[in-house]
Order: sequence, then C-alpha cells, then structure tokens
Amino acid sequence: MNQIAFLQSLDATLMTAFQGIGMGDVGTYTAPLGTPLPVRIYIDRNAQFFGDAGSEVVGNRITLGILRAGVARPERGATVVLTGTGESFTLQSLVEQDESLTRWVVLP
Repeated sequence: MNQIAFLQSLDATLMTAFQGIGMGDVGTYTAPLGTPLPVRIYIDRNAQFFGDAGSEVVGNRITLGILRAGVARPERGATVVLTGTGESFTLQSLVEQDESLTRWVVLP
C-alpha cells in the first residue's frame, strides 16, 4: 500500500467512526453541469480565519471537508446537499487539500 492509499483508507475509517457519533455527514455533490454523486463530509459551522499577520480573527466561515474518494476534484460553484435535512451549500473557495480530503469555504 502506498502513502496515498493509506491516507485515503485512514480518512475513510475515521469518517465512519465520526459518522457513528454524529460528527460526519453524507450528502449529494453536484458540480455545475454535472451528475449528482454521493459524498461524505465534515461541516465546521464556525471556522476561524486569521488576518495576514496571523494574530487576529478576521471572520468566521462555514467550511466543508469533502472526502476525495467520492469526489476526486471538487470545483467552485458545485453544491452539496445534506441527506436527511436537505440543507444546501455552494462551494466558494478552496482552503486546503491533500490526496484524501479537500476543505472549502461554502455559502448556505
């Protein structure tokens, strides 16, 4: 097993555990002009972002952490709809990503 496969397997295992205690969610990801895909996500409704100096909080945002096993390349403008609640989010700007997880600032 290579490093990427290990990381993806680890994140999938962690997501399953977090879903079991209510800290992970499932939904449907739809890219602009795309087909809906199932997706596993983390929601942070109070993510803090810091100013250039890194010393003060300049605002709070909602972010989604999306497992890339379901959506390899999430794109700006795509929507994620939570299963069960129907709550919808639109991907606005990429915060960070690795081979397994991508995190986006979203708009409700």
